[in-house]
Amino acid sequence: MSSTTGAKESAARAVRAPAIGVVVTGALWLLLWIGGALYSLVQMAGGPLEPGATPPALNLVAQIVFAAVAVLVIVGGLQMRRLRHRGLAMTAAILSLVCGCLPLAIWAIVVLCRPDVVQAFAEEARRAAAW
Repeated sequence: MSSTTGAKESAARAVRAPAIGVVVTGALWLLLWIGGALYSLVQMAGGPLEPGATPPALNLVAQIVFAAVAVLVIVGGLQMRRLRHRGLAMTAAILSLVCGCLPLAIWAIVVLCRPDVVQAFAEEARRAAAW
């Protein structure tokens, strides 16, 4: 086994658990936001609003935006697991902070900043560009 293969395997092992955690966090938040969007749709079909209530259409738009963010977190976590698109993986880790999963987000960010992991992402990018 060459040293680059060993380094890539080491980096892949390092990102495996945080990447899975980021994907699970994104999936849970996606379910939450989809549920909120469905609730907003039910409210829109209902009767008149209470005075001072937020319009359900506004809630629906917010739910859709947050669902899109959750999808971005999932995709970034999947790319982290594959050692591809480090910028997207870092974005997903940072957005995990917004989702309220502070320890996981910090862990993912620390792992993504490790020199061996940065190198593995760079080698994978070079390999993909040469293909």
